[in-house]
Amino acid sequence: QGSSASASGPSSADELGVIDPSTLPVTIPFDYVSNHPVVETGFGTGDTFPMILDTEAPVNVSADLVKKFGFPVVGQQTGAAAGGTVTSDTVGVDTVTMGGLTVSTVAAITPWVDKANPLSCISENGLVGSNVMKDAVWQIDYQAKTVTVTASTDGIDHVTGAIPVPFRTPGDTPDGSPNVAFGVGNDGLIFLVDTGSDGGIITAPKELESVGVTIPKDAPVVKTLAAGAAGNIPLDIPFVTTTIDLGGKKIDYPVGAADIVQGVGNIGNAFLSQFIVTFDYPNKTIYLDPVSSDGTVAAPPVKGASIGWDGTKAIVGGLAVGGAADKAGLKLGDVVTAVDGTPITTRDEFCASTTGPDPKTITTAAGTFDAALIDNFFTKQ
Repeated sequence: QGSSASASGPSSADELGVIDPSTLPVTIPFDYVSNHPVVETGFGTGDTFPMILDTEAPVNVSADLVKKFGFPVVGQQTGAAAGGTVTSDTVGVDTVTMGGLTVSTVAAITPWVDKANPLSCISENGLVGSNVMKDAVWQIDYQAKTVTVTASTDGIDHVTGAIPVPFRTPGDTPDGSPNVAFGVGNDGLIFLVDTGSDGGIITAPKELESVGVTIPKDAPVVKTLAAGAAGNIPLDIPFVTTTIDLGGKKIDYPVGAADIVQGVGNIGNAFLSQFIVTFDYPNKTIYLDPVSSDGTVAAPPVKGASIGWDGTKAIVGGLAVGGAADKAGLKLGDVVTAVDGTPITTRDEFCASTTGPDPKTITTAAGTFDAALIDNFFTKQ
């Protein structure tokens, strides 16, 4: 069951993450867990493991999977992640399978996040990343909860008439994460397109300032302990609604201003799920086909309050400033004892609360607070 990859590995990136085009097209179902697509993934033995589909990162596998399958260590790498940098072993994997799709000779990094990180609630096994995608076209339909993988865009829907957005990859390597340039303010900004993120559009305050976008003093703010691969990040995120040019189509959209990963913004599933999204890796183009009948793009949902995990207990992990919970005295970091009346004392209970419906109430020692979605957060409170 272990990989037979040599310590030296393949001689070039072109020999890694290979998809046989004769096996395509393939349609793969996914679960949508906490606004993350999760696909059943195997390693050539018939067993499958739920893993996050993440266009922003290389394949990650847990230490348990490395032990189970005997994946050999072939090197090390250090990379940027939300919350800082992560140094990891690189292991060789013979095959990665998803549904009827097989990807051969994959480099994966390990270990995956530990159980103290809320991302582990979505998948304890890891993620399927951008380095398995380079040979094909990947179309994500968030409404149907399917990913269709094809050899080209010929003959597939949601490309003709969609918004074409060219992308680059870091260093222009064939297996990197998609970087797009969107028109913002008086110029444009670079964003990572990240299906491993549940958010909307976010970038650093200095990036917005560089294109003439001013963050109002009374901007709506969300306080959060954001979960990233490098740990939890305490952030106050103001939002400024600005015009974004997607490549001929202009929309008004609230952009969060926060320093998560330096030098580049992030586009997550709260934005991407407003489209059927086609990643044409061979031609480095993303196609955005709006799902709304009139082509409008909805602002991301905002919870009045949300919960996080500090490694031992549930805490308030997010708080909309000016919302009902905030006005009633709920504080970021307060210990949470129940969500919607259900007690939370263990990690499993915490995970069940975060991967289920959005909470309507959060209970702490100070009482029960309104945590429901705030529909008009970006217009008035």
